[in-house]
Amino acid sequence: MDEIRGRIERIYAAVGETVEEELAKFPPTVAESDRMVCWHQNFRGGLSQAQIENIAWAAVALVGNLIDPLKRWAKSNSKPISDVDGAVSGCPALPLLIDLANREKHGGPSRDGGLSGRSPSVEG
Repeated sequence: MDEIRGRIERIYAAVGETVEEELAKFPPTVAESDRMVCWHQNFRGGLSQAQIENIAWAAVALVGNLIDPLKRWAKSNSKPISDVDGAVSGCPALPLLIDLANREKHGGPSRDGGLSGRSPSVEG
């Protein structure tokens, strides 16, 4: 259970890295003229595109790769593995995250559309 708890704590930490609630860290750039005032708001926080993507992919991978350890835990604790499968199939977001994590890990889409049947991808 400690392994699962540690994984879940890392998921919360990774998802937490994707959220910044202190908007003062993102001051707008203001340009004024005698006819107008314009401002530009940048929420990158000084991060490069690669850094932003790494933060997002860490969260996707941690969620997407939790299923097999949960199944191992269930099996070793005499719990039905079908409960894990049921939780995944009962949540539309989980199969998509699992498919995204697998696509990133294996370098391409699943031949059969993956668990979600949608072959999801992230393009930016």
